[in-house]
This record gives sequence, C-alpha cells and structure tokens, in this order.
Amino acid sequence: MLKLLIVDDEEFEREGMAQLIDWKQYDIEMVGTAWNGVEGLEKTRQLRPDIILTDIKMPVMDGIELIQEVRKAYPDIEFAVLSGYGEYEFTSKAMEQGVKHYILKPCDESRITEVVGRVKRDVEARQEKRRREEYFSRMAPQAGKQLFRDLLLDREEVNVNILFRLQAKEMPPGKVQLLSFRGKESFDGLEEFVLGNIASELLENQKLKAFLSTVVRNDTVLLISETNPQTLLPIVRRIRREFLRIRKEPLRAAISGSGTVMDLAKLYRQTEELFRMGEGFKNET
Repeated sequence: MLKLLIVDDEEFEREGMAQLIDWKQYDIEMVGTAWNGVEGLEKTRQLRPDIILTDIKMPVMDGIELIQEVRKAYPDIEFAVLSGYGEYEFTSKAMEQGVKHYILKPCDESRITEVVGRVKRDVEARQEKRRREEYFSRMAPQAGKQLFRDLLLDREEVNVNILFRLQAKEMPPGKVQLLSFRGKESFDGLEEFVLGNIASELLENQKLKAFLSTVVRNDTVLLISETNPQTLLPIVRRIRREFLRIRKEPLRAAISGSGTVMDLAKLYRQTEELFRMGEGFKNET
C-alpha cells in the first residue's frame, strides 16, 4: 500500500481530503498532513510518503519550494499539485520540476482520487521497473554465461541485445576473439572463475579485456579483445602455471580468428578444429 501525505494551508480542505476520503478503498494509506511546505518537508523526512498531494500557494514555504527540496533528498517521491484559478505561473513551475499531475480548485472527491490514482500508477510502474532491474542485475552473471554459451553453440532465438545488457563490462565496438582452454574433464565453477580472473588481470596489463567466460563441455571459453597470438602467448603460459596449482593437469589452449559477436559460433568452431588438429598454442609452461 502506497503512503500519501497531504500539504495544504487551508485547514478545511486539508482535513476534508484527509478524513472524508476513504483512501484505503484506493489502496492508499493516508499517513499525515501539513499546513505548509516547511512542515511538509519535515513530515516527509519522518514518514517517507510515496505520494505528496500539495497546495501550490502557501505561506512560509510554498508548494514549488517544497517540491524542489523533496526532489533533492527523495527523487522517487511523486507529486500532485493543487492550484487555484490564476495560479498558472505556479503550475508551470511545478511542471518544470517534473510534476505531471495537478488538480484545479475547487475540486471534489472524484477528481482528487482520479488524479492521485494516476500518480499511484506512475509510482507502481517505477517500482515494478526497479524490481525487474534488480532481478535482472542479480541474474546477470549466470544469464550472461548461458547466453554466451548459446551463441557459441549457435542455438536458435538468441537475443544478442540481451547479451549486451547482461555484460558486466562494455562490449567493444570492434572485433573480438575467443581464447579457449581445454582439459581432460569439464571445468567446475571455481576453475572457470580462476581462469577468468587470471586472464582478465593479465589481459588488462596489455590494454586488453576479457568480457565474458563460460564452460562448454571440457572447454572454458573467454571472449576477449582482438589481439595477436604473440601477445597472448605469455598470458597463456602464465594461466597454465597458475592453473596447475588447482588441477594437476596441463591445459591445451586455442585462439580463434577475429570476428563480431554475431560470428561467435564460427569462431568457436575454429577453436574446436584447432584442438582436433592438435594445433593452437603448444603446451609450454
């Protein structure tokens, strides 16, 4: 249930809106009232309403000043403003502050609840968007790996735009390559994590990046900036040495040619062919 604060210097109107309207019927909790902007700001700090219904012309601190002060500390709070005839200049200033809803005095219950209902829908839509974004952010690492894997395996209906959003780092505008490590057995989560971290650090020293990694069968595959094999050779050697501390097994490695994200399946097939032919990087440590 969203919380509503009413701010109006006219007691009859303020208390009438607060007490005579059955706000719970509209799934709104009326948490308090204030008679001017100063009190309204203090009540906002105390009560943290989701919606403020405020008169625009009040003593001490008017509605415009209240909106400005609240916006600084609580940008997610939405407003509906009450204005009288001839107060269009104030209404215009409120709109400049991002207020989209206003009620012209004198007003009745149906008009008030209609406008507050619109504000409520705005707040709920923003909250739902934030929940989706938070969920998306939590799911991003694993979902990114899955989408990367789907692209490598050329599975149908993969949305590349979603892959871009899921990445923790920006995808480069230029071309990319795949750096693959193959073991006798599949890599577990810790082993993939170690490979990815070591590669990221070493690539960064060469002004390169590792953007994503995933496990496909016995391969850990990293999506990296375009470079040349000679630059990668010392990096591969270092990764192999570090990985021997975890799994007493020399890794094989292969680097694909260059391409775009849309070429990932083709690039992965290149690394598979290199492994099959016994080419790629020699097993030097």
